[in-house]
Amino acid sequence: FFEVLESVGVTPMAYVMPWAGEDYMRAVQDYPVWVVQYSDPMDFPYHFTYWQYTSRGTVPGIEDDVDINLYVP
Repeated sequence: FFEVLESVGVTPMAYVMPWAGEDYMRAVQDYPVWVVQYSDPMDFPYHFTYWQYTSRGTVPGIEDDVDINLYVP
């Protein structure tokens, strides 16, 4: 699927849960990884680009809770 996206000029990103296994992470190793993990401390053992660290964030002008992410270059 990622190769199909790349063929039309889209850069894919893998959105993963903390329990993603080694085989899955090996399959997406050439792509940015966006991991969702709400526990502290962050203990995801693989390289990632974005960390979604809460689903209960606040943003002025938005009434409901929002996901908050951190870019980790």
